[in-house]
Order: sequence, then C-alpha cells, then structure tokens
Amino acid sequence: MTHYGNQLDFVEGDYVYLIKNKEVYKDKQFKVIKIEIEAGGSYHDGYTDVYYAYLENETTHMEQKYVVAYINIMCSIKDIYAINVNKM
Repeated sequence: MTHYGNQLDFVEGDYVYLIKNKEVYKDKQFKVIKIEIEAGGSYHDGYTDVYYAYLENETTHMEQKYVVAYINIMCSIKDIYAINVNKM
C-alpha cells in the first residue's frame, strides 16, 4: 500500500491513469506491478519522498518504471502523476 501524506492512493494490482500537465489521460490504463519509495533529504532541505511504480501497459503488456509522486514535506510540494481508475 502506498500513502501520499495521509491519503491512500493505490496498491499493487490496481489500475491507474497517468497524469500529465494536471490532465488525467484516460486513453490508457496501467496495472501497478510494484511500488518503490525513495526517501531523501533531511531536516535542512525538507524530507523528500519519490514514489516509483512499475506499470504494465494494458494494451502492449510492456512494463515501465514511472515516477508516480513527488512529495516534499518542508515546501508542501505534493505532485501526483497517477490516479487510481476506481477513484475517478
């Protein structure tokens, strides 16, 4: 399960749409295969978490690694690049 702040967004096996330029692209669905979280930063520059997901394209069945979220606690940055299909 992946948390962005206090929000539960999706888990492995869910289907997502990608978000680009604040627009949800519903022409392709992707299945979440695996989720990785890279924690970085410190007290001085703000704690930063980058969320990666290995997504399988439902049309081509090819798997690619995408950045699905970038969170910086100190600067209140919360950029989300994927959304659960079931929450639309």
